[in-house]
Parts: sequence; C-alpha cells; structure tokens
Amino acid sequence: MVKMIKRAFIFMDVDGTLVVDGSDQIDPERRQMVEELLRAEQTVVILSNKKNHKRNQKVADDLGVPYVHTDLKKPNPAILDLVDDGLKPVEVHGDKYWTDGRFAKAIGAHFVKLPRLRGKGESFWIKLSYVLDDIFAKLFS
Repeated sequence: MVKMIKRAFIFMDVDGTLVVDGSDQIDPERRQMVEELLRAEQTVVILSNKKNHKRNQKVADDLGVPYVHTDLKKPNPAILDLVDDGLKPVEVHGDKYWTDGRFAKAIGAHFVKLPRLRGKGESFWIKLSYVLDDIFAKLFS
C-alpha cells in the first residue's frame, strides 16, 4: 500500500506520458513538470497499465515518487483502495482518454490529457492503439 502524506495527489501515467512507450528514459520536459508539481507540494503517484513493474518502479524511483504496484488496470476505480491517503485524488495525468481519462472520471478526478510522447520504434499495435484512442476521445469526451 502506498502511504500518502501530502494534502492532494495526482496519478501519473507512464507510457506516452512520462516516457516513450516501452522506454525507461523520462522526457526532460515531463521530468520538469513532475518536479514543479512536487515543489508545489503535490503528491505524484505513478500508475501504469503496462505490467513491467521493474521498469515502472525504476521510473518512479528516478523521479522520487511512489509507484502503485498492481495488476489492476485503469479505469478500474478499485485502484484507489491501494492508496492510503484519506483524501480524494485531484488529477490524473495521461495521454490516453480510454484508460487515463475514463479512470479520472471513475474516481471523480480531473483528467489532464498531455500531448503523447512518440518514438521511432513504435509497433503497429501501439500506433493503432493511439489512433483508436484519439477516435474514442472525440466520440466520448
């Protein structure tokens, strides 16, 4: 269980949000964004649907923030049961409406859709998921 100590917190996606899909190298601008949130005394919590827990933990450790290690997937609101904070999350930052946006809605938080980080080596399936997500976002948001 992740113990929260600040007054507000933000769930932060990994792939496409902090790193290019599958990478563990944090985008410098996104690193700066997280550092600014931390300076503003926001608690940032890493949450990813990709179950590469070792990689996800490395990203969280590199940023100095907690990682929610779970096999539950966004938008499942039961994820909140794994965060011991006593307060409601205020934001979900991510690049995908279908997972991050719907998770925000399910837990009553604000969705901050960030421009997707893209890489040269993206698979056909990743590219397709991005196209489908953009369609879902236009239809349902």
